Amino acid sequence: KIALSLCDVAEEIYGWSVNRDVVIAAAVLHDVGKLFTYNSTEDGYERSDLGLKFDHLTLAMMELYARKFPPEVLHAVLSHHGDQSPTTPKTIEALIVSVADYADSTLNGKVIRAARYLAKKAVEEVELKQLTPEQAYEIIKAKKESGMEGVRKTVEKILAGGGPAGI
Repeated sequence: KIALSLCDVAEEIYGWSVNRDVVIAAAVLHDVGKLFTYNSTEDGYERSDLGLKFDHLTLAMMELYARKFPPEVLHAVLSHHGDQSPTTPKTIEALIVSVADYADSTLNGKVIRAARYLAKKAVEEVELKQLTPEQAYEIIKAKKESGMEGVRKTVEKILAGGGPAGI
């Protein structure tokens, strides 16, 4: 949705012609390599044996290339980390995917940090290490609607396994 909103901005404000099929494919597939890079653990995630040898971009490229995805999609996936990627975005579609990924990551990271802070303030001696974005947004929403008492109730619900997406 973020990537598609950026397509609208690129077209309506800047006059670009954007291939939305490339944007959608790359936005959906850009982190497909993470499926092979990490294993789920009780405390979160750890690198898989394959992930110790290859990063998620390399694995994504290997998989998508083997499946004969078009070069435009391959480029948008490979460059989605912007300046930190093996190659930088060189098409508007690749740039949109990169900016959308950065915006999503930054927003979720800040919301999760804020939610952890509120949880710790509301319920002493609680540290939510594995907090999903859905749970974090639920904590922020509870603060807005019901103050710290709402945060406390939401954190207790999450700890009991009844929060959004469980813990």
